Amino acid sequence: MCFFSIIIPTYDRASFITKTINSVLSSEFTDFEIIVVDDGSTDNTSEIVSAIQDNRIKYIYQENKERGAARNNGIFNAMGEYVFFLDSDDSLVPNYLSYAKSLIDNVNCNLDFFHIPFKRKKKYNIERQNFCGCQVFVKTNLVKQFPFIEDRRITIGEDWLFILKINARCKLYVADQVFDTYNVQETSSMKNINADKLIVNTNLILKELSSDELFTRNIIKNVSFELFSLASLLFFMNSKYTKGWKYLIKSFYIAPTYFFSKRGLALLKRTIL
Repeated sequence: MCFFSIIIPTYDRASFITKTINSVLSSEFTDFEIIVVDDGSTDNTSEIVSAIQDNRIKYIYQENKERGAARNNGIFNAMGEYVFFLDSDDSLVPNYLSYAKSLIDNVNCNLDFFHIPFKRKKKYNIERQNFCGCQVFVKTNLVKQFPFIEDRRITIGEDWLFILKINARCKLYVADQVFDTYNVQETSSMKNINADKLIVNTNLILKELSSDELFTRNIIKNVSFELFSLASLLFFMNSKYTKGWKYLIKSFYIAPTYFFSKRGLALLKRTIL
């Protein structure tokens, strides 16, 4: 047993994975395990991970099934009291886990599900927007009840769906302290998202949300706007104007009050320019 299980799904990230693992190993708090789930990498990820000598590291290889399945594999092999998800091109600062442990020990509530922000916002509303990616701490016995969806067609928003499912049953606590833990790589660029696949992806997520009675119409509206408006923006960026207009109109029909949101203004700028 250990206190934290740090789950790192990875695919062909051999050039980043050492820095990610070493950032965890450099933590001030040491009662953790690292579970690297290799989602069918074709590079030398296995050799890179094996070269790091620390008995707290577990390496699990699976055939390529996408991130949701990789994270679930980590979840069901976790021995810690809490799990934490870390992408394989991100890194932790040394006092990140010790701060998380101090929250658990000192916050006056049952801290089963919480997030330590990597960016300060005026308001944190997970039902409006996924502001935490998948960097959340969850009690292991809770997360095993509500794992990630494993539909390969869902490659965007599966982390938000996962968070919303748990949040509907155990409200997400957001810490006051902000830590810089997120390193954006070129492979995370919005330009790499296929807008047509995003539409299929979004409809599947909405179907999943609609099948759960704990999700209100307002939550479904928020998710619809965020993902359909993202698709609209991508269509405009790729000069597919007919589809861009279609999903712009759909987005504002769903949520007209979001017309002057950051996403709404970005869409308007695209249509004007």
